[in-house]
Parts: sequence; structure tokens; C-alpha cells
Amino acid sequence: MLKLLGAGLTIASCSAAGFRVCAGMKQRIRVLLQLRRMAVMLSGEITCANAAMEEAFYRVSQRVEDPVRTFLGHVRDRMEAGENGLLGDIFCTQMEKDLKGWGLKKTDLESLGTLGSQLGYLDVQMQKKTLDYYLEQVNDAWLLAVQEYREKEKLFRCLGISAGVFLVILLY
Repeated sequence: MLKLLGAGLTIASCSAAGFRVCAGMKQRIRVLLQLRRMAVMLSGEITCANAAMEEAFYRVSQRVEDPVRTFLGHVRDRMEAGENGLLGDIFCTQMEKDLKGWGLKKTDLESLGTLGSQLGYLDVQMQKKTLDYYLEQVNDAWLLAVQEYREKEKLFRCLGISAGVFLVILLY
């Protein structure tokens, strides 16, 4: 009876590991989608509404979901508090705090950091071009993430279950 319980728990835990990998891939897709929405809305706020960065961050943060909402809110709060430093430094520091652990790859964070370092001090046209370039990058990353998820979803789930069965056979 105890062996049967152990076998069941082994299969369940290995299966859960496979499902967790898939959940991480899905989470990255959701965050990349929110970053894409953020870039489009920031572009509109800067070019059409001619809003200041603090105001643009506030407006956009009201229309996106977490973790991007929290990230933009914190950046805005630090800017309003008059924190010393460039917007790029504040942006990158807050990005490390708020967006780590949300499934984003290092390249995703690097491209977002590059965007943050170029916002705020360029003229409106250059900011628009920078946002357009970032939008292309995040859109490509999102498309690749969706493709990767579709290709590997069944693989990771089956690997988890198979690993559990294999361990049960090996151990018992």
C-alpha cells in the first residue's frame, strides 16, 4: 500500500513539473502581450496626447495588467518623488525588481531596458521611433514564444508523466 502511494506521488510530482514548465511558457506569452500593449499605448500617449512621461506611465498603467501595471506605477511613483537619476536608471532598476520571476528571458529584459534608457530625453519623433523599434522586437519575441509553446507543450507534459512512470519502474 505504501509503495503504491509512493508510486502515485512520484508520477504526480513529475507530471506537475512538466505542467509547471508549460505554465511558465504561458506566463511569458501573457507578459509579452502586455508589454506589446504598453508600447503601443505609450507611443500614442507621447505622440498624440503629447503627455509627459509621468502622466503617460500613469495612463498606460491603468489599461494594462500585472506585472506591467505594477512596474509602470512604480516607475511613475519614483519619478514623482523626484528621485535622483535618469529615467533610464529608474526604469532599469524597477524593471529588475518588478519583472524578474515572470518568465521573461534575458533578451526580453535587455530590449525593455534599452527602451527605458532611451525614453524621456529624446524628442517626440525619436521616442516614437524607439517605441516602434521596441514594438517590433516584443512582437517578434511574442510570436516566437507562441510558436515555441505550441511546439513544446505536449512534449513537456508527456516528458513529465513519462519521467514519473520511469522513476516508478526504476525504483520499484
